[in-house]
Amino acid sequence: MIRVLLVDDQKLIRHGLKVLLEGEPDLHVVGEAESGQSAIERVEALQPDC
Repeated sequence: MIRVLLVDDQKLIRHGLKVLLEGEPDLHVVGEAESGQSAIERVEALQPDC
């Protein structure tokens, strides 16, 4: 299972990507971030693969 962190400043884009990726059996969205700074913080906490 590949753990993914979605990062985009637009909530609608993040939501759309999450819906698409959740349909893939080998992907798991572990979280979302709205900025680069919040992404760095969430990477440390959530440990995504990419």
